[in-house]
Amino acid sequence: MTIFNGIETRSEIDLDKIAGYFLGKTVLVTGAAGSIGSELAARISNLNPGKLILIDNNETGLYEVDMNLKVNCNLLCLIADVKDKNRIEKIFNIEKPDIVYHAAAYKHIPLMELHPGEAVKNNLKGTLNVLRSSLENNTKKFVLISSDKAVKPCSIMGATKRICEMLVQAMGTNGYSSVRFGNVLKSRGSVIPLFERQINENRPLTVTHPDMERYFMTIEEACNLILESTILSENGEIFILDMGKPIKIIDIAKNMLKESKKDLEIKFIGQRPGEKLKEELFLDHEKKTRHDKIFIASNDIVYDKNKIISDVEELLVMAEEDAYEIKNKIKDMVPSFKKC
Repeated sequence: MTIFNGIETRSEIDLDKIAGYFLGKTVLVTGAAGSIGSELAARISNLNPGKLILIDNNETGLYEVDMNLKVNCNLLCLIADVKDKNRIEKIFNIEKPDIVYHAAAYKHIPLMELHPGEAVKNNLKGTLNVLRSSLENNTKKFVLISSDKAVKPCSIMGATKRICEMLVQAMGTNGYSSVRFGNVLKSRGSVIPLFERQINENRPLTVTHPDMERYFMTIEEACNLILESTILSENGEIFILDMGKPIKIIDIAKNMLKESKKDLEIKFIGQRPGEKLKEELFLDHEKKTRHDKIFIASNDIVYDKNKIISDVEELLVMAEEDAYEIKNKIKDMVPSFKKC
């Protein structure tokens, strides 16, 4: 157990117990140039997969991942956009992946509040394309990387993630699941790199609200638990990673200032659009069971596959037209969606 800037993190999972599951299999990761996707790729590359396929539309980011992992395994890096249905179908038809990790998504909350159509197109269309191709090519395991922002969302990003979870539960077969977790330490866009940059530049540390708090994990720990949940998945579960207790953002700022030995101001700048003061991990109707460091959320709701797909396709038409009604349609699909 270690402390990172006042945040308690738990020890890593022993990957030896799951290594055999990945041996010789074809594994595909979307969003592979991102924080979670690239760390998943690094860990999977050491588990002796038969082939590791990495997809991203970020050319520079994917090139860097390629250079880092090339010596570890049979690696194929493909420039592709998950919104491109034909491109995704072609990749799946050729490669026939056994295991898919769908990490590609737009995640920055304030930006997605300004561009709800783009959130819908990237998060929902991308998930629908990858999910359909997985099913059509008999992919045995599909894991959606979700977010605690999907629980009672007050942001477009969180609401689209919740709909993605619903798509997996409605369309998925045995072995298809979602993994829900909170903020990842030092991921792109997280508060730690921001505070580090502000300290290095001798600027005030900007905190949105004195009561703002979040769940945190290290990238390494999150990815280890994602891999372990893959083996546990049976049919549509939502796995919630054990992230301990939520931490106040102001406490992180204070600890980082203390470590830096600099006397800098902490400045409150107000909540941004779509931000909650506190995040939750479970919906009211979900039942919680525990497996080691992983919680399993289950519920008795049976989603109408055709209805959800039809609703998503209607949203996609609205997104192309940048229609004002997008938020109302999302509210119809996710009743817990509300303004913060």
